[in-house]
Amino acid sequence: MKNWLVLLVTSVVLTGCGLNYQDEGTDLDALNMDEEVASLDEEPSLFAEDVEANGEEALSQFNAKMADLPTVELRDSGIQESHFLRLNGLDQYVYEVGQGEGLPVAIFLHGGPGFSYTNQADTLVGLSDQVNVLFWDQIGAGKTYEANSNAEPNMDDLQASLTDLVAYTKARYGVDQVGIIGHSWGSALGVSYALDHPDDVAFYVGIGQVVTPVEDEAVALSQTRELATSLGRQDLLDQLSEISTDYPNTENFLTLAYEAAILRSVQRELGFGTADFVQYLPLLLTNQVDKLSAGDREMLDRMLLNQRLYRELLATDIYARDLEFSMPVYLISGENDIQVPRSQSEKMIERVQAPTKEMIIIPDAGHTPMIDQETDFIQTLTTIINRTFSANG
Repeated sequence: MKNWLVLLVTSVVLTGCGLNYQDEGTDLDALNMDEEVASLDEEPSLFAEDVEANGEEALSQFNAKMADLPTVELRDSGIQESHFLRLNGLDQYVYEVGQGEGLPVAIFLHGGPGFSYTNQADTLVGLSDQVNVLFWDQIGAGKTYEANSNAEPNMDDLQASLTDLVAYTKARYGVDQVGIIGHSWGSALGVSYALDHPDDVAFYVGIGQVVTPVEDEAVALSQTRELATSLGRQDLLDQLSEISTDYPNTENFLTLAYEAAILRSVQRELGFGTADFVQYLPLLLTNQVDKLSAGDREMLDRMLLNQRLYRELLATDIYARDLEFSMPVYLISGENDIQVPRSQSEKMIERVQAPTKEMIIIPDAGHTPMIDQETDFIQTLTTIINRTFSANG
């Protein structure tokens, strides 16, 4: 059953994209959430078989297919390739940009889940003289979704896919380790990979780092209420009063979805770049399917395909792990990030044990500092890369 509830939860609670999309609208009386959520857990993974490949063997197994390049600044030399690779038994889209051999390599993990970054890769093209960067459309996102629209993602399959992508990268570029750069949801995937595969990771960068989504959201509500109070915005405080004291209550997804929509609406009114879903609730509840564009319907289908992954993300708690890293760790937050409050990253970095660790704040930026302050972000990553690889000789 497709339901707008999951769409709202995934869009306004867990994503860092700040996009507005609508669902078809479903009679609330027809929703049986407990049964539906339980049914998801009973379904087997579509991609349980892992590809056991390393080095040159991995490289020979990946089946490349040419595809259209994203819009990226052309250069006279170097690598600018777009293709599908066979990762974890599934053709997945990867875009590679850089100067090739002799430079370090990093993999960029997009947010969402379900929101590709390959069509915005030009914001990071300034790194191409310093590092080769691979942009990967994860299962359920971008061109990987277009080629495999029924492939439902989950954390295990994405971790296995990333393992294969790292093996391919090491073989192609002749490196022993790669950098992992994760944004928002991608930071949850990336930090887990860095902890599980320390020998393969040269450095880890978390942008808008997901720490503990339930706590992250509670802190976001508290900070939003404090800001509205300081500005004397009683109208916004009245809206926030509709949110229950135990927000976010993960036991009741229906309430969580509605309250998250209210919170994002208030944050947007305060000037933050977050999604505003309250204005769409009447449309969602009255089954006005004719109001949906073809693009909105495609977006809806893709987001609903990611619902298991969204639920897995909601259950994430980074503090359940031993935060001992064998590689340098850098957390980057926009100064004005209220989607995943930077105070959460500041709290996490204190617990991290690593050869080098640093919390970096990008001024005048929100949840997407690589877009909001592109130049500052590029300079920050360049410093991290130079520091890492000069230390390694």
